[in-house]
Amino acid sequence: MDDALARLLTGYPPVGESSGPEATVERVLDAALEEFVEVGLRRATVGAIAGRAGVAPATIYRRIGQRDALVTAVIAREVMRGLAATATAFAAAEDPTEKVVEGFATAVEFLNGHPLLARTVEFEVDMVARLFTADAEVLLGLARAAVTDELARLGETVGVSVRDPGAATEVLVRFGHSLALTPSRDLLADAGSARTFARKVFVPMVFDSE
Repeated sequence: MDDALARLLTGYPPVGESSGPEATVERVLDAALEEFVEVGLRRATVGAIAGRAGVAPATIYRRIGQRDALVTAVIAREVMRGLAATATAFAAAEDPTEKVVEGFATAVEFLNGHPLLARTVEFEVDMVARLFTADAEVLLGLARAAVTDELARLGETVGVSVRDPGAATEVLVRFGHSLALTPSRDLLADAGSARTFARKVFVPMVFDSE
C-alpha cells in the first residue's frame, strides 16, 4: 500500500485543479469510486472501471497500477478530500474555539455521509479492517500532519494558548480513525450533535483555560 499511496500523494494537485495526465487519473478515480460503491471492493474489476472512465485498462495499469493500488489511490484521495473540507471549515470560522468545533463537525459529516465507507462498513467489514488498521499508518500520518499544522497556525495567528498540540492532534486523529472503523449513529449522528460533542470534549482538551 505504501508505494501506491506515496506515488499518489507526491505532487498531487489540489482537488478540482488537475489537467492533462492528472485529469485522466481523476477520471479513473471517479469511476473507481462509483464502481466500488455499486458492486463493492472485491467484485470491482479494472476492466469495468476502465469502461466507466472511458480509458483502456492499460492506461490504469500504467498510471496507477493493479486493482489493489487503485483501491489505495481512491481511499487516499477521499482522505485528502475529507482533510481539505475540514481545513476549509476550520479556516472559515472566526472564533478560535469554533474553528475546532466546525472542523470536527465537518469531519463527522464527511465520514457519516461517505457512500464508500458506508458500504464497506456494512458489507465488507474485513476490507475496512485491513485498510484502516494494518495499512493505515501512512493515512494516519497524513491526517496528523494536517491537524498539527492547523493547531500550530491557530496558536500563532490568533494568539490563543493551545494546551498540548501533539497530544491534541493524536486524540483528534485517533478519534476520527475510530469513527471510520465504527461510525456513530447516535452520539454523533449529525453535524449538530458533533458540534455539541466538540464543545464539551475537544475544546477544553485543546485550549488552556487561562
